[in-house]
Amino acid sequence: MRNDNVNHPSHYTSGPFECIELTSRYPFLGGNAIKYVYRWQGKNGLEDLKKALWYLNRAKEESPYEPLGLYPLDSFVPPYCYFRYSHMDNESVHMLMKLARLNWQNMRGFWKGMAELACDHKSGYTRAKKTLERRIRLLESMLTDEEQTVLSAIWQDKELTESQNRIAYRLQARGLAKLDKSDGVWNPTGKER
Repeated sequence: MRNDNVNHPSHYTSGPFECIELTSRYPFLGGNAIKYVYRWQGKNGLEDLKKALWYLNRAKEESPYEPLGLYPLDSFVPPYCYFRYSHMDNESVHMLMKLARLNWQNMRGFWKGMAELACDHKSGYTRAKKTLERRIRLLESMLTDEEQTVLSAIWQDKELTESQNRIAYRLQARGLAKLDKSDGVWNPTGKER
Protein backbone atom coordinates (compact mmCIF):
# COMPACT_ATOMS: atom_id res chain seq x y z
CA MET A 1 0.00 0.00 0.00
CA ARG A 2 1.44 3.37 -0.94
CA ASN A 3 1.80 6.06 1.68
CA ASP A 4 -1.30 8.28 1.96
CA ASN A 5 -0.36 11.20 4.21
CA VAL A 6 -3.96 12.39 4.48
CA ASN A 7 -6.02 9.25 5.10
CA HIS A 8 -3.44 6.73 6.33
CA PRO A 9 -0.10 8.33 7.27
CA SER A 10 2.70 5.83 7.79
CA HIS A 11 3.40 6.97 11.37
CA TYR A 12 -0.14 5.83 12.28
CA THR A 13 -0.30 2.65 10.17
CA SER A 14 3.07 1.06 10.91
CA GLY A 15 1.88 -0.63 14.12
CA PRO A 16 -0.13 -3.78 14.70
CA PHE A 17 -3.29 -1.79 13.88
CA GLU A 18 -4.02 1.74 12.72
CA CYS A 19 -3.78 4.20 15.60
CA ILE A 20 -7.27 5.61 15.04
CA GLU A 21 -8.79 2.20 15.78
CA LEU A 22 -7.72 2.77 19.40
CA THR A 23 -7.84 6.55 19.79
CA SER A 24 -11.38 6.82 18.42
CA ARG A 25 -12.54 4.82 21.45
CA TYR A 26 -11.24 7.50 23.84
CA PRO A 27 -12.23 11.04 24.77
CA PHE A 28 -10.10 13.82 23.29
CA LEU A 29 -7.45 14.12 26.03
CA GLY A 30 -6.83 10.42 26.59
CA GLY A 31 -6.91 9.72 22.85
CA ASN A 32 -4.34 12.42 22.15
CA ALA A 33 -1.96 11.06 24.80
CA ILE A 34 -2.21 7.65 23.11
CA LYS A 35 -1.78 9.15 19.64
CA TYR A 36 1.42 10.98 20.49
CA VAL A 37 3.03 7.94 22.11
CA TYR A 38 1.91 5.68 19.26
CA ARG A 39 3.74 7.80 16.68
CA TRP A 40 6.61 9.41 18.59
CA GLN A 41 9.46 7.50 16.92
CA GLY A 42 7.98 7.90 13.44
CA LYS A 43 7.17 11.60 13.58
CA ASN A 44 8.37 14.24 16.07
CA GLY A 45 10.35 12.27 18.67
CA LEU A 46 10.83 14.03 21.99
CA GLU A 47 8.26 16.72 21.15
CA ASP A 48 5.53 14.07 20.76
CA LEU A 49 6.38 12.53 24.14
CA LYS A 50 6.16 15.95 25.79
CA LYS A 51 2.77 16.50 24.17
CA ALA A 52 1.58 13.09 25.36
CA LEU A 53 2.63 13.95 28.92
CA TRP A 54 0.84 17.31 28.66
CA TYR A 55 -2.39 15.61 27.56
CA LEU A 56 -2.08 12.96 30.26
CA ASN A 57 -1.62 15.62 32.94
CA ARG A 58 -4.46 17.72 31.53
CA ALA A 59 -6.78 14.72 31.54
CA LYS A 60 -5.99 14.14 35.21
CA GLU A 61 -6.62 17.82 36.04
CA GLU A 62 -10.00 17.70 34.36
CA SER A 63 -10.94 14.38 35.96
CA PRO A 64 -9.80 14.48 39.57
CA TYR A 65 -10.37 11.43 41.73
CA GLU A 66 -13.88 11.05 43.03
CA PRO A 67 -14.31 10.74 46.83
CA LEU A 68 -15.33 7.09 46.48
CA GLY A 69 -12.28 6.31 44.38
CA LEU A 70 -14.25 5.81 41.18
CA TYR A 71 -11.68 5.71 38.45
CA PRO A 72 -10.91 6.04 35.59
CA LEU A 73 -12.93 9.10 34.72
CA ASP A 74 -14.10 10.85 31.57
CA SER A 75 -10.79 12.07 30.18
CA PHE A 76 -9.03 8.69 30.26
CA VAL A 77 -11.48 6.02 29.21
CA PRO A 78 -13.83 5.26 26.37
CA PRO A 79 -17.13 6.99 27.22
CA TYR A 80 -19.30 3.96 26.55
CA CYS A 81 -17.37 1.50 28.70
CA TYR A 82 -19.29 2.54 31.83
CA PHE A 83 -22.44 1.06 30.41
CA ARG A 84 -21.20 -1.88 28.41
CA TYR A 85 -18.51 -3.52 30.49
CA SER A 86 -18.66 -2.00 33.98
CA HIS A 87 -15.65 0.31 33.65
CA MET A 88 -13.91 -1.88 31.12
CA ASP A 89 -13.99 -1.84 27.35
CA ASN A 90 -12.54 -5.23 26.45
CA GLU A 91 -11.48 -4.26 22.93
CA SER A 92 -9.59 -1.16 24.10
CA VAL A 93 -7.84 -3.13 26.84
CA HIS A 94 -6.98 -5.87 24.36
CA MET A 95 -5.45 -3.34 21.95
CA LEU A 96 -3.45 -1.64 24.71
CA MET A 97 -2.15 -4.97 26.00
CA LYS A 98 -1.14 -5.95 22.48
CA LEU A 99 0.93 -2.76 22.27
CA ALA A 100 2.43 -3.56 25.69
CA ARG A 101 3.33 -7.12 24.66
CA LEU A 102 4.99 -5.80 21.50
CA ASN A 103 6.66 -3.03 23.52
CA TRP A 104 5.39 -0.73 20.76
CA GLN A 105 7.66 2.32 20.38
CA ASN A 106 9.62 1.02 23.41
CA MET A 107 6.85 2.33 25.68
CA ARG A 108 5.59 -0.86 27.38
CA GLY A 109 4.96 0.91 30.71
CA PHE A 110 2.77 3.54 29.08
CA TRP A 111 0.60 0.94 27.33
CA LYS A 112 0.28 -1.11 30.51
CA GLY A 113 -0.67 2.00 32.43
CA MET A 114 -3.36 2.97 29.96
CA ALA A 115 -4.73 -0.59 30.06
CA GLU A 116 -4.82 -0.42 33.85
CA LEU A 117 -6.74 2.85 33.65
CA ALA A 118 -9.24 1.25 31.31
CA CYS A 119 -9.64 -1.54 33.87
CA ASP A 120 -10.31 0.94 36.68
CA HIS A 121 -6.90 0.75 38.39
CA LYS A 122 -5.60 4.05 39.79
CA SER A 123 -1.99 2.92 39.44
CA GLY A 124 -2.28 3.08 35.66
CA TYR A 125 -2.01 6.86 35.56
CA THR A 126 1.18 6.79 37.63
CA ARG A 127 2.72 4.04 35.49
CA ALA A 128 1.91 5.82 32.22
CA LYS A 129 3.13 9.18 33.53
CA LYS A 130 6.39 7.81 34.98
CA THR A 131 7.15 5.98 31.75
CA LEU A 132 6.75 9.22 29.79
CA GLU A 133 8.77 11.27 32.27
CA ARG A 134 11.65 8.78 32.28
CA ARG A 135 11.81 8.59 28.50
CA ILE A 136 11.71 12.39 28.18
CA ARG A 137 14.46 12.78 30.79
CA LEU A 138 16.53 10.16 28.99
CA LEU A 139 16.12 11.82 25.59
CA GLU A 140 16.96 15.23 27.01
CA SER A 141 20.22 14.01 28.54
CA MET A 142 23.26 14.62 26.42
CA LEU A 143 24.15 11.32 24.74
CA THR A 144 26.74 10.66 22.07
CA ASP A 145 25.67 8.83 18.92
CA GLU A 146 27.38 5.66 20.20
CA GLU A 147 25.58 5.93 23.54
CA GLN A 148 22.24 6.42 21.81
CA THR A 149 22.89 3.35 19.65
CA VAL A 150 23.80 1.22 22.68
CA LEU A 151 20.85 2.49 24.69
CA SER A 152 18.53 1.73 21.79
CA ALA A 153 19.98 -1.79 21.57
CA ILE A 154 19.42 -2.25 25.30
CA TRP A 155 15.81 -1.07 25.00
CA GLN A 156 15.29 -3.61 22.22
CA ASP A 157 16.89 -6.42 24.27
CA LYS A 158 19.65 -6.92 21.70
CA GLU A 159 22.93 -8.57 22.64
CA LEU A 160 25.81 -6.12 22.97
CA THR A 161 29.32 -6.45 21.59
CA GLU A 162 32.34 -6.07 23.86
CA SER A 163 32.85 -2.42 22.90
CA GLN A 164 29.14 -1.73 23.38
CA ASN A 165 29.35 -3.29 26.85
CA ARG A 166 32.01 -0.73 27.81
CA ILE A 167 29.65 2.04 26.68
CA ALA A 168 26.82 0.41 28.63
CA TYR A 169 28.95 0.56 31.81
CA ARG A 170 29.42 4.32 31.20
CA LEU A 171 25.65 4.64 30.84
CA GLN A 172 25.25 2.74 34.10
CA ALA A 173 27.56 5.21 35.85
CA ARG A 174 25.28 8.03 34.65
CA GLY A 175 22.19 6.20 35.93
CA LEU A 176 20.76 5.47 32.47
CA ALA A 177 21.20 1.69 32.48
CA LYS A 178 21.81 -1.10 34.93
CA LEU A 179 23.19 -4.61 34.66
CA ASP A 180 21.03 -7.32 36.18
CA LYS A 181 23.60 -9.37 38.09
CA SER A 182 21.41 -12.49 38.13
CA ASP A 183 21.24 -12.98 34.38
CA GLY A 184 23.81 -10.49 33.04
CA VAL A 185 21.21 -8.61 30.99
CA TRP A 186 21.35 -4.85 30.55
CA ASN A 187 18.22 -2.94 31.46
CA PRO A 188 17.59 0.79 30.92
CA THR A 189 16.76 2.56 34.15
CA GLY A 190 13.00 2.45 34.61
CA LYS A 191 12.32 -0.22 32.01
CA GLU A 192 9.93 -2.89 33.14
CA ARG A 193 10.61 -6.51 32.32
